[in-house]
Amino acid sequence: MDNVTKNYIPTQEELTRIKNIKDEDIDLSDAPETDMEFWQNAQKISKKNDLNFVILDADIAQYFPDNKSVNDALRLLINVARSSLK
Repeated sequence: MDNVTKNYIPTQEELTRIKNIKDEDIDLSDAPETDMEFWQNAQKISKKNDLNFVILDADIAQYFPDNKSVNDALRLLINVARSSLK
């Protein structure tokens, strides 16, 4: 994925146009059929979890193999910052 594609942010007009597309007008001919085996390892992500997504630069991401390590590092940084303000 090139930088133009990776950093692309759709305009409000594009988002509105996409939102207004009817299900029956979406061409799924190039989407593979799925079965129960395909969905066996799927993970449900719900808005109830209050998840936020950020994109890390490659040089930063190499230090964080998963979301837990990012959260642990940020919590440590927050605690250090709070301690220094006291």
